[in-house]
Amino acid sequence: MIYKIKYIKEQKLNNMQLEASSIDELKSLKEFPTDVIDIKLKNPKVTLSFNKKIDLLPILKQLKVMLDAKLTISEAISLVLQNQPSKQITKILIIIENSIKNSITIENSLIKYKKDIPTIILFFLDLGIKNGDINQTIDSLITILQEDKLSKDSLKNSLKYPMILFGSLFLSIGMIFIYVIPNFEYIFSSMKTHLPVSTVILLQFKDIILEYYWIILATIVGSLFIIKAIYKKYQFFWDKVLVLNIPILSKVLRSYQFYTLFLALLTLVKSKYQFQTALQNSKDIASNLYIKKILDQIILDLKGGLSIYEAFNKTKLFDNLTLKLLFTAEQTSNYTTILDEIVKIHKNYFKQSIEKLNTAIEPLSVLIISLIVLWLILALMSPIWNLSNSL
Repeated sequence: MIYKIKYIKEQKLNNMQLEASSIDELKSLKEFPTDVIDIKLKNPKVTLSFNKKIDLLPILKQLKVMLDAKLTISEAISLVLQNQPSKQITKILIIIENSIKNSITIENSLIKYKKDIPTIILFFLDLGIKNGDINQTIDSLITILQEDKLSKDSLKNSLKYPMILFGSLFLSIGMIFIYVIPNFEYIFSSMKTHLPVSTVILLQFKDIILEYYWIILATIVGSLFIIKAIYKKYQFFWDKVLVLNIPILSKVLRSYQFYTLFLALLTLVKSKYQFQTALQNSKDIASNLYIKKILDQIILDLKGGLSIYEAFNKTKLFDNLTLKLLFTAEQTSNYTTILDEIVKIHKNYFKQSIEKLNTAIEPLSVLIISLIVLWLILALMSPIWNLSNSL
C-alpha cells in the first residue's frame, strides 16, 4: 500500500509518498519524516497490464555454478553479462554489480524494479553479501524459488485437464452450430409439428451466437479486463475471500502460502537469524494481501510481548499441529529442526489439497460436459423421434 504524507520541513509544507503494508510499518521506515500533518492511503491506480515478474532463477543457477568454481560474485556477474541476450536482465545485473562495488544495498539500488522482482530475492542477495556467504545464500534462494515454481506448476496442472475438456467442448459446439445444426434446421422447418422447447432454445441460441459472435467475444475480453481492474482495486477483499471462503480451493491456496512462508523462515533461521527477524523478512514471499496482513499482525504481537504460539494462534488460520510445533520450538529453542518438520507438513498439506481439488474438479467438469452434450442430443433428436412416433 502507498501512503501520501504531508509534513513540515524548514517551515515549508512538503509531500511525499512511501510504500508500507501498514501504518505501524510506515512509521518504522527510516524515510518517515518528523512533523507529520496528515497521512492518507493513496487510491491504487487501475492497471490493465498483464506483465509477469522477471524470472531470475536461471541467472541465479548460473551464478551458483560459477561461485562453486571459487569465483567471486563480481566475477560471476561479469561472466554472465558476456552472454546475456535480455536487455532488462543485463540492466539488473549491472545495477547489482555496481551495488556490490559501492557497498550499496541491492534492494535500494533496484527499487524501481520492486514490482518486477520478488522482494525475497533482493533480501537474500543482500543477506549473502552482508554475511560473506553468498554461495550458500544463493543456493538456499534457488531452493525456495524452485519449490515455489513446483508448487505453482502443481496448481496449474490440476486445472489443465478441465480446461482442455471445456476448450474441446466449446470447439465442438462451435462446429455443431456451423455445420450440423443448419442441416437439421432445414429438416425441422419442413415439419408441421411443434418443436420441443429444448430445440427452440437451441436454434435461438445458435442464431444469437452466429449473428452477434463479435459482440460476444468483445464482451468476454472486456469482462476479463474489468474483472482484473476490480480485483486490483479491491485486492485485499478478494484475497481474503480466496483464502477463507471457497471450498477446497481456499485450502489449496492457504497450504501453498504457508508452505513457501515456512520454507523461507527455515532458510533464514539456518542463516542464524532470530525467528522474529526471519519472519519480518519472509512475509514478502506471501502473494496474498490478506495473508500479509495476518503476518504483519503476528509481527506486531511478537513485538508487543506475545509468545510465538499466542501470536500465531490468535489468527485462527493455522492448524493445531503447526501451533504445537511452534510452541515446542519456542520452548526448546530448536527452531531449525522443528521448522523443517513444519515445512514437510505443509508441503504434504499442499499435495493433499491439490489431490482433493483434482478429485472434485474432474468429475464436476465431466458432469457439466455430459449435461451439455445430453441437451444437444435431445434438442436435435427429439423432433425426429416425435415425427417417427406420429407416423
